[in-house]
Amino acid sequence: RLSLPCSSRVEFYSVVVMSHTWFEEVKLLLFSLSLFFCWVNADLIIEGIYKTKRGDLGEKFTSTLFIIVFGSFINTFVAYGANVIAKFLFPEPSTGKIDIVKDESLNNEADTLQMATPRFSNFAPPAIAQLVSSYASSLSIQYIDVPTKILAKTLKPLPVMLMGVILGGNRHNFTRIGGVTLLVSGIGCFFALGFEQQKSGGPGSAATYLFGIGLACISLFSDGTVGSLQETLMRKYKPTSHELMFNLNLWQCIIASIACFATGQFQIAIAFIGKYPEMLTEIGLLSVYSSVGQIFIFLMIQHFGPLTTSIVTTMRKFLTIVANTFYYGHVIGTSKWMCIALVLVGVITERYGGHLEKQEKKKLEVQKEKMQ
Repeated sequence: RLSLPCSSRVEFYSVVVMSHTWFEEVKLLLFSLSLFFCWVNADLIIEGIYKTKRGDLGEKFTSTLFIIVFGSFINTFVAYGANVIAKFLFPEPSTGKIDIVKDESLNNEADTLQMATPRFSNFAPPAIAQLVSSYASSLSIQYIDVPTKILAKTLKPLPVMLMGVILGGNRHNFTRIGGVTLLVSGIGCFFALGFEQQKSGGPGSAATYLFGIGLACISLFSDGTVGSLQETLMRKYKPTSHELMFNLNLWQCIIASIACFATGQFQIAIAFIGKYPEMLTEIGLLSVYSSVGQIFIFLMIQHFGPLTTSIVTTMRKFLTIVANTFYYGHVIGTSKWMCIALVLVGVITERYGGHLEKQEKKKLEVQKEKMQ
């Protein structure tokens, strides 16, 4: 048996720990850069799809459901592949399966709670909410630009906090309340400045602007519904993030396909792509970037926690606004940039306040266990 001197062992362990810390920092950097690259490019492409005038007649693409069908189809296969890879690289405990589960009848609620594997039908409600969110979000880009849509959806902490106070009787610390106040103030000022700019273009421009913001808000509240329904699924059945992504996107693909054919958007999209073949490449790239971006968000949450992930995704939104502004030539004055900076500070402050609340809850739980 080979034994190392005490000093050598200390040096060896120090190297291992330092290497591990270095590896974690590199992994965080790679995950963050990959997430930035995927989502910034996805937002650049989607604005180009809807806003670019094509041909001599200046035609625009309007078949939103077709993009959702195409995207959810790609997401389904990406999620399946990611699940297979994750089992080898990043093992994650789960009681569910990636396969579609037969919808068997259950005798009572107790049997449902004891069931280890969720039924495929259990994923339908969050999938429908996700479809509404995706449709409203994509449709809003036809009326407002991407930076405005991103800021509108940044309001997500507000309804979450209000519903928690009203329905759950939750209390929040001053850090989180202050962050939401900064967030709402920044977005409100940004929208007010944008509305004043649109009024100069006539009543129609102002109404179009408000309609686009309304669609973005519908998407925002649908996102909140998706989150709530997903939490219920995770609590009852504990599927992995990839299993969740797989089943939600499969449901979304099925429902959106039916709606796409029923409304005639499929035929319109195929005819449009036939006239402008480059559209197929743009839609394909959008789907791939979005799918891979989702995977990196899941990996960030799994390896670095929700606080780090929320800060990285907030930075991603800011980078997207900057990239879209310069790439498409959006006019954003100094006042609006100050509003965006206020929103950025507000989001980070709110997320940090939420992190402090979770830490406080954990301390109280530990104290209760000790008292028992």
